[in-house]
Amino acid sequence: MKVTVVLSLAYLACISAAKTEQEQMERITRILKPTSADQNMRDALFDRINKAEKVCKEGKCKDLQAKLVAGEQIDGFAKLLQEYDECMAECRQKENRSFDLLKEIEKKPDYWKNLQEIKREMSLKDALVYWTEIASEFKILEEEEQKYDSAMEKLKLTKEETERKENLDAEIRKQDQTCKTTKCAGQRQAILAAVKPEDQVSAAENFFECMKECKKSMNDKVRELDKLLEREDYVANMEEVRSEVSVLEALQYFDEIKADLELA
Repeated sequence: MKVTVVLSLAYLACISAAKTEQEQMERITRILKPTSADQNMRDALFDRINKAEKVCKEGKCKDLQAKLVAGEQIDGFAKLLQEYDECMAECRQKENRSFDLLKEIEKKPDYWKNLQEIKREMSLKDALVYWTEIASEFKILEEEEQKYDSAMEKLKLTKEETERKENLDAEIRKQDQTCKTTKCAGQRQAILAAVKPEDQVSAAENFFECMKECKKSMNDKVRELDKLLEREDYVANMEEVRSEVSVLEALQYFDEIKADLELA
């Protein structure tokens, strides 16, 4: 009996480890696998970098650029050029992360190919080891993915919230049906009995007002349910933006909605 229990525990431990390894690979895949969204991210980064470049040239480094173009200081051209380059380099610093992220995106295809070959020809465990060796090459992408995971954790309903949503939905539906078949049954029947259009409209209005009054006690629960359903919609939207556009846009979307959802 003891042997059976030990073997069962060992089997469960193996299953758990395999699941954990697979979950790790799924996360790595989200970070490293090239997708159509990469081009969207490239375009957004290039646009951001180009705008910053324009601001530097037309703002902080404008006078130096004008002197270079005018050629006013021929003798000191090299020094002037150095000053201009230093000015631009300092001005560009705020977009260093964009430059670095762009480099990471460009490296994805080769590293992804290597990862797949190791997984196919060696093992999943070896592929995970390979990722630990190259993860520093994708530091920003991993950070963005961590932010995305954190945002999704806040958005997704917990087990308790899911149960609450289902219970609220059942309560509201039950109250709706009770109102239709008891307090507002007469008004509902009047709609079916009405022949003239104006009588049908009047009967429908009476029925609507009756139902509104009858279900008033459920208003707070309806609002609570709407909030939970809204979060489910936002989760679906986040996943779609992450997949179709980029993780950066998904995080920007989260920043736009979290205030409405009272999320920190």
